Amino acid sequence: MSSVLRIDPSQRFACAQCGRCCHRFDVVVSPAEIELYQKRNAVQWFSESGAAPGADRDLSAEAGRAKVDPFEPIPGLPTLKRIRKRADGACGFLSEDNRCRIHEELGAAKKPLTCRLFPYAFHPAADGVIVTASFGCPTIVANEGPLVSTGESRIAIDSLGKEWLAIDRPKAAPLELVPGRAITTRSSLQLRDGLLAMLKRDSADIRDNIRRIAGTIDDLTRSRVLALSDADFAEYLALTVPHAATKTAVPPTQKPGSIARLLQYGFLYTVTAIRADLEHPGQSRSRLRRLRLQLLAHFHGLAPGLERVRVKALKHARVDINDPGIRPIVFHYLRAALETLGASGRPIVDELGIAASYLNAASSLAVMNADAVGRPIDRAIFSQALLEAADVSHARNVLLDWVLARFSGGSEALWMLARS
Repeated sequence: MSSVLRIDPSQRFACAQCGRCCHRFDVVVSPAEIELYQKRNAVQWFSESGAAPGADRDLSAEAGRAKVDPFEPIPGLPTLKRIRKRADGACGFLSEDNRCRIHEELGAAKKPLTCRLFPYAFHPAADGVIVTASFGCPTIVANEGPLVSTGESRIAIDSLGKEWLAIDRPKAAPLELVPGRAITTRSSLQLRDGLLAMLKRDSADIRDNIRRIAGTIDDLTRSRVLALSDADFAEYLALTVPHAATKTAVPPTQKPGSIARLLQYGFLYTVTAIRADLEHPGQSRSRLRRLRLQLLAHFHGLAPGLERVRVKALKHARVDINDPGIRPIVFHYLRAALETLGASGRPIVDELGIAASYLNAASSLAVMNADAVGRPIDRAIFSQALLEAADVSHARNVLLDWVLARFSGGSEALWMLARS
C-alpha cells in the first residue's frame, strides 16, 4: 500500500466468533459480490428464520425458488445492496450454530468485504491512512488477542486496506482543531502525542489525567489563541502542550455547566433511541417511531421507563471509572481514540467530544442496565454498555452525525467524564 497505515500500537484482536457483528450491523455487498453469490447459487444457503438451509425454500412446483431475494437495496445508495436480515435481526446467511454459510461453502476469502474488514475501518488522513477498530466488538473492548500492528495481523490489515482503498478512497478532510481553525499535520501529531502523555500519566485517579486533557483543549480553544496566525498558533501549541503534559500541579476540577449536562442528556437519548432500533429488528417504521416517542417522553419525565431505560436510576448511582475492573477499559478506549485522532474527518475537538460522549453514554447505560437486573455495576456490565453505545457509530448518516456533533459539546464532554 502506498499510503502509511497508522494503527493503534496497543490494540489487540482475535475473532472470538461470537456472531455479534452478524446480528447488529448491516452487511453491504457490491455488485461483483452479488454476481459471484448468484453464480454459486448462494440463495440456497439463505434463511429468513435461521433454520437449516433450505427450510425457507418454496418447494412447490415453482422450481423450488427462494421466497425472497437475499439482497435488498439500500436507500440513498443505488450502486450497493445489503444482505437481507432475518426476523431476529441477524444476517440471513448466519447458520443455526452461529457460522457464516458463505464462509463455510466458499471459503473465508469469498465473504463480503464488509465482513472481512470488521472490526477495522480505513480512513484516509493527512498523514496516511488511519485504521480504527470498532468498540462494537467484544474482543476490541476486552483488548484480547495478538497485537494488530505486527505479525500476521498486520499483514492481513495491509491486504484488506489495499482491497478496500481500491474500491473506495475518499479524500482526506482538511485538518482543523475547531471549525475554521486549521491545524498542520505536524501540530496535530504534537497535540496527539501530548494528549497521550497526559492520559498515560501515573495517577491514582484517572480523572486527573482526563481533566488535564480537557484543560489543554480549553486553553487551545480560547478565542485569542484561535485568532493567532498559523505560525504563531503552531508555535503556541508546540510550547504549551508538552508543558501541560509534564507539569506536576493537579488540574483543578471544573463542574460542567447546565448546558453541558443537557447536551449529554440529549446524546444519551440518541444512543438509547438507536439501541431501541437495533433491539427491535423487523419492526415497522410506525412502531419504531412510537418507541422513540415513548423514550423521549420518558426522558422529559412524562412517561414511565421503557425496557431497560429508567433515567431516575442515574440520580442514585454512578460508574466509578477508577474501579479496578472498569478503569482499564476507560483507559484503553480513550487511548485508542487519541491514537487514531483525525480519522473521522471532523475537527479534532469535535472528535474528542464525541469519543468522550460515548463513554458518558456507556456509563449511563451501565447504571440503567445494572438497575434493571438488580446487580452492582461491574466490568461485565460496563463492557456491555460500551458495546451498546458504540453500536451507534455504525448507524451513521448525515442527520445523526450532525446531532451527535452538536450534543457532544466538545471539551465539556471530557469535563463530564472527569466529574467527581
